[in-house]
Amino acid sequence: MSHQTLSNEATTEQRSGAITTATHNVIQGFAKNNLVPEEPISLDVYIDNTFYFKFIVNDKNVPEGEEHLFFPHHDFYICCDLPLRALKLSIRFAKDGKEIENSPVYLNYDGKPVTLFIENHDEYIEETRKWLDERFDNYTNGIYNAHQPIYGYRSGYCEPNLFDRYLITFHIMNALSRLSFKTLLDVGGAEGYKAAMAAKFFEAQVVSSDVSQVACNRAYELYGIETALGNMHSLPFEDGQFDVVLCSEALEHVPDFKKSLKEVLRVCKKAAIITIPHESQETVKNTIERGETHGHIQYFDVYSFEYLKQLGYGVFIQKILLRDQKLLTPAILMECYPPSIDIIDNKSLKWLAKRVPWLMRLIFNKFVVAPILEQDVILKKRTDLFYGDILAIIVKDKKCLAESPKKQIRMREVMDFTVPFLRKKKNCDK
Repeated sequence: MSHQTLSNEATTEQRSGAITTATHNVIQGFAKNNLVPEEPISLDVYIDNTFYFKFIVNDKNVPEGEEHLFFPHHDFYICCDLPLRALKLSIRFAKDGKEIENSPVYLNYDGKPVTLFIENHDEYIEETRKWLDERFDNYTNGIYNAHQPIYGYRSGYCEPNLFDRYLITFHIMNALSRLSFKTLLDVGGAEGYKAAMAAKFFEAQVVSSDVSQVACNRAYELYGIETALGNMHSLPFEDGQFDVVLCSEALEHVPDFKKSLKEVLRVCKKAAIITIPHESQETVKNTIERGETHGHIQYFDVYSFEYLKQLGYGVFIQKILLRDQKLLTPAILMECYPPSIDIIDNKSLKWLAKRVPWLMRLIFNKFVVAPILEQDVILKKRTDLFYGDILAIIVKDKKCLAESPKKQIRMREVMDFTVPFLRKKKNCDK
């Protein structure tokens, strides 16, 4: 990646500013109102002449050192995560669209992808399959430990981080509500949670496919839905066999995501819905270096599927899991999961979460939390928030996509989609 250090003196105009350093990870510079130096200055960042995000310089109401959002004083230092490709970067005054000095800056890219190079895909997939077989054969006190919150809100026996899990599913269901379909395939469907929910909400015929036979077994035991053992690099289905294909939180795990996505699009007739995590490049790099099995070995941002437009697909991107304290605080307090508590800004609530977590869980019940989490839909209009995930609707038949959901799926409906505890059977996967 290129690193450019620039210099320029402030002009005598009312508003002045300049980029002094620019890389794919850090942008530095200054901006101020020369007539009213204390006034905050709102700046827009553009990549290749397309708006990317907004930030404010000299906002005295924001604590110094706040990452991603606002930066005090006339100087700014932005920790960013720009797409890994050659870019034309410009920063403009939001008030009149005028570029600050040294804009645009051209950033080159050294061509080294943040991904894991795997020579033998079959060996890697087999290692992943074995790991997943063990994961989906995990029981405590004879009860299956689920990947998703299948037993209900805080009913236990599932992985933590309900905030992300509920919100991703909520956004998927409302995206499906924009499509007309009768059949659906969930690729990387795990224990069948999302496929079964789609069957209930939309009266669709569904199939849950996974590389793990044990995961397929769990999906059938829990929901009685059809399952299929399948490798994402070579799905065992005919071209256009399903109206819609769902692939949620799976592409980040595969050696060749474009090959897998090509398979997803091959077997769908109308559209595909994809969700993928948006993490920092450093996070993905560290996961690769640690050699984690079934880790996140692919980096994604809102530009990752742009190449599909050149192939004739319609691509509609939505940022989800927006990291706003108004959402994060209740999301953390509904679980009081220890590793997450320190993220809370409010010192009093942080203290209560550590000292009396039972009280916080009592207050932040699902009746309180559900409408709060739905605000993630409204926050998507904010351009100053870091987003934790991406939802993409990739359309082959544009007639199948409505402008807005045909029916509104509420968060309470997602939370109330539950099954009884699944108890271990003898030799169930032998």
